[in-house]
Amino acid sequence: MQKFKNAKKRSLSLMIILAMLLTMIPAQAFAWGTQPDDSHGVDMEWYNLRNNQENNGVTESPTPIDDQTASLKWGVKYGTGWGAAPTPPLILDSKIYIAQGNKIHELNKETGEWIRSSDEMIGNVGYAMNPIIYADGMLYVQMSNGIIQAVDFETLKCAWHSEKLGGQTVSPISYTTVNGKGYVYTGTWSGESKDGVFFAVSTDIDEGKISDESPVGKALIGHKVGETVEVEAPIGLLKFVIKEISK
Repeated sequence: MQKFKNAKKRSLSLMIILAMLLTMIPAQAFAWGTQPDDSHGVDMEWYNLRNNQENNGVTESPTPIDDQTASLKWGVKYGTGWGAAPTPPLILDSKIYIAQGNKIHELNKETGEWIRSSDEMIGNVGYAMNPIIYADGMLYVQMSNGIIQAVDFETLKCAWHSEKLGGQTVSPISYTTVNGKGYVYTGTWSGESKDGVFFAVSTDIDEGKISDESPVGKALIGHKVGETVEVEAPIGLLKFVIKEISK
């Protein structure tokens, strides 16, 4: 019986020591996932929805619980109505980036003042519920109708956009690399009676050209400039007018 009590005490002691060791581990070890490598040297203070590649929503930042733990630093209005709603912000190189309507805006992090805006994008961000994402020198934006727009981070010039898939682009956007190539992922919603689509877009698209391996590209093969081509998409039948063909 004495041996059993001693063994029980040793077991309890080990459990207490283990618990103490676990509580001594910094919260950051559990709070943060990993960030991708960036070859452009951008300070990615907050670069995507949850600021990590694992989509882990836990953060070490304390959450305000009352008026004593939160205060308004600044507030700036850039429009009215839902069409002017801004996306949740990114913080890159100590500046704030939001998408609103058909443009990306760069703001002063300390004051909220406007600094500059991007070109007009191919579409708009709709209800602006999902944030944009930064990856390897580009800002990627989920547009309406299942389109991804790529905008050069340094110049804020539109670089390319993906083909139109239709539907509401309502899923958070994410980025990863596979075998050294970059891919952007998001999804669409086409109504309660239709299937949505989860899709990936290669970030190696050359200046917005449509790949002949994509559904739209395959449908266009054999057609000439000026012709209208119908393509079956998840949202229904889409029509494309060929304006230019190049390699």
